[in-house]
Amino acid sequence: MDVNAMVPQQRQHVDYTASLIMRGFLDEQFNQLQQLQDESSPDFMVEVLTLFFEDADRLLNEMTIASSHESIAFKTLDAHVHHLKRAAPAEKNQRSNILCTLGEL
Repeated sequence: MDVNAMVPQQRQHVDYTASLIMRGFLDEQFNQLQQLQDESSPDFMVEVLTLFFEDADRLLNEMTIASSHESIAFKTLDAHVHHLKRAAPAEKNQRSNILCTLGEL
């Protein structure tokens, strides 16, 4: 893509995505997903990210419930942490590194 030929909004999107990659919030997996989007599925990335965030929200709520009982359900909590670890590239995502650390406790 010719950077000089981009409209300002496209340039802003490219710059923002690059900054997220540099800060470790996105990785090569994100780029690979973007390449799967085409004219036949223009909302592919939105759908994938929406599914991820809905699943992550559900898992975090379930983890909160599992850890709020007097006797913590460690097996349930562990299963949720591992599910979330598989969904997010833990070695690149600083926030999921925190969850991975909690899962190792």
